[in-house]
Amino acid sequence: MDEAILGWFTDERNEGLLDAAHAITFAGNTIVLLAVAIVGTLVLLRSEAYRAAAFYLIACLSSVGLNFGLKYLIDRPRPTSYFAPGMTEITPSFPSGHALMSTVIYGGFAWLAYRRNPVVLGLVGIAIVLIGLSRLVLGVHYPSDVFTGWVIGVWVVVSLKAVYNPRRVSRPVGPGS
Repeated sequence: MDEAILGWFTDERNEGLLDAAHAITFAGNTIVLLAVAIVGTLVLLRSEAYRAAAFYLIACLSSVGLNFGLKYLIDRPRPTSYFAPGMTEITPSFPSGHALMSTVIYGGFAWLAYRRNPVVLGLVGIAIVLIGLSRLVLGVHYPSDVFTGWVIGVWVVVSLKAVYNPRRVSRPVGPGS
């Protein structure tokens, strides 16, 4: 099933879709996510939300550890025959780090800082889905890699939510709160 779904995504590629996928996938690369995690932590600290900042940082670091730990434990090869022209990847395929870490880093911050704003949460959710789908358009992951990345990322955010009790905070933290 992985191959059939991936084949559909790669068969539908065109220059415009590839350009969009490259731009979207950039938002999920390690350097961008590291910068977002640092800025997100600093925003929470500046808002004097020290507990939220600590839990956010722990969630971000956990996503990195889970991503690389699972990649090298499972060591699933990339679907290189589906790669878009010019694509190279050096890490194993499973899980999708773009899907996992963008779910935790973007989703975790959105929940901590904007949990009472469904528009922001919805837009962040759409961005996370688009980042994962971009990996399929570029042919660098199997669909199960992306789906599992999302599931693990949601699990990390839900775990963050369970441990970080927002009832102890009278309002969301961060910008616009």
